[in-house]
Amino acid sequence: MVGATIETREAVENIDDILAVPELGFVFLGPLDLSVAYGHPGELDHPEVQEAVETARAAAVDAGVPVGGLGFGTEDASEKAEDGYQILNLGSTTAPWRRSSPAGSKPSTAASNVCQRSGAFPCPSPTRS
Repeated sequence: MVGATIETREAVENIDDILAVPELGFVFLGPLDLSVAYGHPGELDHPEVQEAVETARAAAVDAGVPVGGLGFGTEDASEKAEDGYQILNLGSTTAPWRRSSPAGSKPSTAASNVCQRSGAFPCPSPTRS
């Protein structure tokens, strides 16, 4: 199965072309990355960010392409399921860093920079390699 992540202005602007890709299995909406792309890091409730997410979500639902996204708790996940999301990732986007790193180690500088740009959750300090 092939899917596409929608995380940039360009992806939102070209959502109809993306959804027209033959055999597209799903689109995954990245609200944290979209908040950065729209100049409002971590502001998931900013009107521009909400409009971008809703534009992509509605287009995918209308096209019959399954929609995926992040569920920020059970209430948010339930609301998204009611809004047509069929794939939901529950939990922190930083959890894989913690699970894959040896005890006491810190994420890479690049990983920490992504975290810092999103501003949506506490970010660990990076290590330099």
